Amino acid sequence: MNTILMILIIIVIIYLLIKEKMIEVFKTFIVAILIAVFLRSFAYEPFTIPSGSMKPNLLVGDFLFVSKFSYGYSSYSVPFGRYLPFNGRIFYSRPKRGDVAVFKFPGDNKTDYIKRIIGLPGDTVSVKDGEVYVNNNKLNRSKVGTFEDMHRNGYLETFHLIKESNNSGKEYLVLDDIGYDGRINSNASENIFDVNNTKNYTVPKDHFFVMGDNR
Repeated sequence: MNTILMILIIIVIIYLLIKEKMIEVFKTFIVAILIAVFLRSFAYEPFTIPSGSMKPNLLVGDFLFVSKFSYGYSSYSVPFGRYLPFNGRIFYSRPKRGDVAVFKFPGDNKTDYIKRIIGLPGDTVSVKDGEVYVNNNKLNRSKVGTFEDMHRNGYLETFHLIKESNNSGKEYLVLDDIGYDGRINSNASENIFDVNNTKNYTVPKDHFFVMGDNR
């Protein structure tokens, strides 16, 4: 009888220890989740490059952490932000020409895009003979080599590798497609547009003009 009682006591003690351990593990798990949600919402968010529009600087599949606080916070910055009692941004910091920014596509507010900021509100942007102009000032460009990349259809593409800089002194690399003449057909009409030669476009208030580095 005493042996059975001792066994039962040992079983109860082991059960209580395991239960207490599981409670501690559960608490740790919950705390870890809360910290991860906080960091993802207010500090850094993991992001995978979905397309080749930012080559050669960012390649398809590249993994990076995007700062959530560089330009302040809006109702779109955090989960369930639409319920927050404020409009606009708090702790706002103005984006600069040449910054690489991640943003939601305005059409559906679900798709993430990553592009380089070329024009600020009020700037006039145009393309002439494949050269980008901001406020009638051409961005400085110099060829520094070539860049080869495998096309999704299985053939090797060759690009001019260009070092570009703006009037603020920001330097970065861009690609110039050797085999592309810049002409595209419009689905809405029979017109053919030349993206290497565009009209002047004035960036509206509270908007930014962005481009990929793969042009």
